[in-house]
Amino acid sequence: MSNLCPNCGKEIAVGWKYCPFCGFPLTEDKAIYYIRKSRDLKNKGKLKDAVAYCEKALQYEKNEYIHKSLGDSYYLMGILTKAIYHFRKALNYNPDFADLHYALAVSYYRAGMLEEAVESFEKTLELNESFSMAHYWLGVVYYHMGKYEKSIESFKTLLIKNPQSAIANYHLGIALNAIGKYEEAIEYLKKMESIDPNHATLFYHLGYAYYMTHKIKEAKSVLQKALHINPDDSRVKELLALFSQ
Repeated sequence: MSNLCPNCGKEIAVGWKYCPFCGFPLTEDKAIYYIRKSRDLKNKGKLKDAVAYCEKALQYEKNEYIHKSLGDSYYLMGILTKAIYHFRKALNYNPDFADLHYALAVSYYRAGMLEEAVESFEKTLELNESFSMAHYWLGVVYYHMGKYEKSIESFKTLLIKNPQSAIANYHLGIALNAIGKYEEAIEYLKKMESIDPNHATLFYHLGYAYYMTHKIKEAKSVLQKALHINPDDSRVKELLALFSQ
């Protein structure tokens, strides 16, 4: 007596534990099989195939893990609407999963949905206050919304947790520049320079802060460093041109 493999459709004998043609488990949880295949394919960068196997898993079981895996794959593929859909579906099963709120928040940000991103990042931190990257991204989102004081607050919180964070010192300096607190901005941008001395954009913002505080010698010096790293930076050239006027 025989029947057909539900995966490849080839004829198999009753009692077999695995299909000899495709390896499909005939007794194992089929959702687990498809999830495992999807994970392996995603690790190999085969995102479309990974999505297809996750969709098959949903035919047998629906849970936050499968929807999050789909959301992750769609995010990596740049299909943000589907990533957001699956992250939100996953949260229906587990609304207190901080990593899910974070993944949804980053997707919202990439999709330009800034208010939604803020809400999701704040929920992430409500569930896990020590989630450093959520503090970082919240600061970035607030900066792009023009809410500089809130952005500064987020980056300062991140620095309390990690004083050597290059990105926190850098973005904090930029946000302080935006509200005219140039002396304070210089302090954090110089800290960033001590951590990463080859960051051309840093030197532009540091040069601007020096220029606005009438420290012309220092401004010229760091702007020349910026041009040495990136000779095509038009913003640096424009700022340097002001010194000859």
